[in-house]
Amino acid sequence: MASGPPFLTEARVGKPSSERALQGLGDARSQPDSIDSSAGWGRKRLADNSGHAWRRVAARKAGLCLGLCLCSGAVPRCRVQEKSHRFVRPHSAGLTKSTRAPPHGRHQPTKRRLVPLPPSSSPANTHWRRIMATRIIATGGHSGLGFEALKTLLASPALRTPCSLTLLVRDPTASRVVQARDRLVAQYRTASRTSSTLDLHIEPLDLASLSSVRQAASALQHQLADSAQGTDILLLNAAVAKSSRETVVDTDKVSGAVHYPSDRMEDANGRVEETACVNHVAHLVLVSMLAPTIAKNAQNGRHTRIVFTGSALHRSLKDITDLDSFFAASTEDETKAWTLRETYAASKFLQMLGVRALRRRLEEDFEKQDVPRGRVEVVVVQPGFVPQTQLCRESGLMTRLAMSYILPWAPFTTRLEDAGTYIANACTIDLPPSQTEQQDGFHSTEAVVQSALLEVHAKSQRFGTLDARTADVQLQDKWWPAACDASWNNS
Repeated sequence: MASGPPFLTEARVGKPSSERALQGLGDARSQPDSIDSSAGWGRKRLADNSGHAWRRVAARKAGLCLGLCLCSGAVPRCRVQEKSHRFVRPHSAGLTKSTRAPPHGRHQPTKRRLVPLPPSSSPANTHWRRIMATRIIATGGHSGLGFEALKTLLASPALRTPCSLTLLVRDPTASRVVQARDRLVAQYRTASRTSSTLDLHIEPLDLASLSSVRQAASALQHQLADSAQGTDILLLNAAVAKSSRETVVDTDKVSGAVHYPSDRMEDANGRVEETACVNHVAHLVLVSMLAPTIAKNAQNGRHTRIVFTGSALHRSLKDITDLDSFFAASTEDETKAWTLRETYAASKFLQMLGVRALRRRLEEDFEKQDVPRGRVEVVVVQPGFVPQTQLCRESGLMTRLAMSYILPWAPFTTRLEDAGTYIANACTIDLPPSQTEQQDGFHSTEAVVQSALLEVHAKSQRFGTLDARTADVQLQDKWWPAACDASWNNS
């Protein structure tokens, strides 16, 4: 097993000594900026600091103003500093130093360097897992964050051949999907040190249709029914943000193909709000149907990492009763106006409730089946505020323009490439040996199904804890989809 980098942050220190020398791939805060190209991970990217100070200052001010107007509550309070951009440059000795770039590109070293975060808040002393045979299954992998994550992941030295990738998309024949397939195959071919090619499949999956989810899960059960040792990565990344309340129907329930009672979100006619269905229910139904296959593979020595792309916006939900206003099957008592940002944040709170409830159910089921501890892991990754995603496509014109061209320059945002790296990290990084366990067992290192949260803080990635309100078991059960129990029992 190859050793990997601790996650790093900045600190003012004197000259580095040999005992402090940091070995590894570099600073996760600036990945792939500081990645050593010889490791096959990526190329060095340098900030463009050549004569564009006026543009940086104007963009920061405009980004901050628009960010406060359009995304109030979406990001932490930030302080704009009128300083030149910083970048990192890898050195041959393996020590990653930080320098300040003067206006005309003359890079003058300073007395700053990168030191590890404390073990309690960063994935220090972890290792990059060497995977002998990897199968990746991804939703939302043909565009945006998912595509950037797969590009980084397929170039990772943590993956070894043979490697297969299954993209679950709504329309397998769409031109964007075909282009993404070709680019991912080329990326893997370029990064691979062998003559092997990527075994890439494209399968239909519409997360707004639970019938489509069940069909995709049935196909994946046969694909994953393999006792050979290796690792399966389920990257559940797709999400939507709706500008108005819309409902979708579970046609399987209406036709009688599946039977389950109504729940908090779904009425007797199988109708459920679309944002809740895509961001919360659909992925849980998918994993619930795959759970028996995952357990059998774990008993035979195979590892499974289930990665959910979450959002720090889940912490911005101020009133739990808003969940009823937005997503309850009965909306006669709805009193709160529907807004895209607030409902998206509420759906991500639902997602965190669902992830924690899923882990508990997997834990109980796998413990009865004597599944070895640590063979199945659930990871939530929050990549930060990334304006360039397509989540704002139903917003107004001015908001879309700001998200595409102005907010990316704001100091509190995350670059699309960096967000992809953070998600790729969540697919491969070893979980910390000790965490603060919460009341529902999340973060427990003694659990059969281990779990963790990776979040972005001050442009660095670290292990963290979810909103404490999501640890409420009764609240988790209240919003657990009954469709998942039907899928679990019928799989």
